[in-house]
Amino acid sequence: MQSWATRSPVVDLIVERMPQTLWVVGMSYVVGILIAIPIGVISAYRQYSWLDQLGTFVSMVGFSVPTFFTGVLMIVIFAIKLEWFPSIYDTTHKVVDWASFKFQIRQMAMPVFVLALYNAAQISRFMRASMLDNLNQDYVRTARAKGVKERTVPLVHVPRNSLIPVVTVIALGVPQVFGGAIITEQVFKVNGLGQLLIIGIQGADIPLVQTLTFLFAVLIVLFNLVADVLYGILDPRIRYD
Repeated sequence: MQSWATRSPVVDLIVERMPQTLWVVGMSYVVGILIAIPIGVISAYRQYSWLDQLGTFVSMVGFSVPTFFTGVLMIVIFAIKLEWFPSIYDTTHKVVDWASFKFQIRQMAMPVFVLALYNAAQISRFMRASMLDNLNQDYVRTARAKGVKERTVPLVHVPRNSLIPVVTVIALGVPQVFGGAIITEQVFKVNGLGQLLIIGIQGADIPLVQTLTFLFAVLIVLFNLVADVLYGILDPRIRYD
């Protein structure tokens, strides 16, 4: 299948843009998960403490403020005023040595943080709610009655069971990240799949739009399957016949 605009194979266009999406969007989702799970666990363990209030505030800000506003704000502060990071993502840059690697990290910092803040805000709320539900379960009271250390129960045993509903949110969020990073990619000029989709829609490039839509659909089905497999790993009682 060829693109109507460039007369190039659609697969080649997607493969060309995929590394930028994986570098920025993929890394931001991983960072968001690594931030969200500890915040959710600590917020539930220290419910109504200042740590819980801080985590709630950060989550509400990250979930409520749109990414285009956060991105522009970071560009004004860190790129224009402080000149710490470049304002535009250079997609032609290649990592060949330590200096080029540091530049790659610098230009990834702002778009990764913007997307990670948004992803972490949602996941941390689910993790906190799931933790609070499990803290009142019978197995928690039994573990405490057997003399298990107070910190071991909520920080070791409970998070594993609490991850079961959170895994669904994480797995279903992966395809949405690829499609939902369109605005952030436009703000930082990242030539990823999101921008490619915008170009296809604006140019009425039906083969390109159809292929990208089909790719997002495949990702949804694939990560649904991954979530089902992880259920069995997290909870041995879950078995599929």
